Amino acid sequence: MALIKCKECGHKISKKAASCPNCGATSKKKRSNLGCGGLLVVLAILYFGYSNIQGAKDATAQKQLQASQQSKFNKNKNQLLEQMNQFIEDGEYLKAIKAAGAYNTIKDPDLVTLRNKAKELDLVAKVAKIPTAQTKENFDIYEKLIALAPDNEKYKEKHTFYNKKMNRIRSIEKQFSAFDGSHYQFEKYIKSKMKNPDSYEHVKTVYWDKGDHILVQTTYRGTNSFNAVVTETEQKNYLVD
Repeated sequence: MALIKCKECGHKISKKAASCPNCGATSKKKRSNLGCGGLLVVLAILYFGYSNIQGAKDATAQKQLQASQQSKFNKNKNQLLEQMNQFIEDGEYLKAIKAAGAYNTIKDPDLVTLRNKAKELDLVAKVAKIPTAQTKENFDIYEKLIALAPDNEKYKEKHTFYNKKMNRIRSIEKQFSAFDGSHYQFEKYIKSKMKNPDSYEHVKTVYWDKGDHILVQTTYRGTNSFNAVVTETEQKNYLVD
């Protein structure tokens, strides 16, 4: 048994002894009883404590901002609304929106009405310049217009029209890989015909919507019967669910 000297009294004791039998001095530090589980609990308590403190600070800052904006708005309301009306009449919708942006926490009905009107007219001006064929861009704008004016029949009609087209686009896009744009079924078909499927390398895939189906064209590389790398382009029709 290995012996060591007690640091306090010099008496020889076992190296494994927790304390000196002669003077009682502790030879080893006590290990923490927390363990991994206890440490995680402590960290969780600290995290939630910090989150609560930060949340309280954010709430206080938000109240202070709202109070500041409300005070400024009360002083400048008439002038602000008159300015926004003038911007709207002049077709400068973004300037009206920007002017209202300085009071983004204020829910004054007159301010909200003018801000929404400026946003609506700005979107109408934008969508007028977008070709009908650009489905996603049109759909995104009519989504916003519907949110601003849910009872507008024209917006609802246009939204329904583009939503149907978007549903078709979504159905088509499911057939293609988001990673490299390849068509899942067509790629399997091409590999099934190749002499060496493992050599397949996708280059580019495009498609044309033909109404009742899509025409898919894929360009790819691979080795032929002579082990030479060749580039091929093939086309195939696929139905849309």
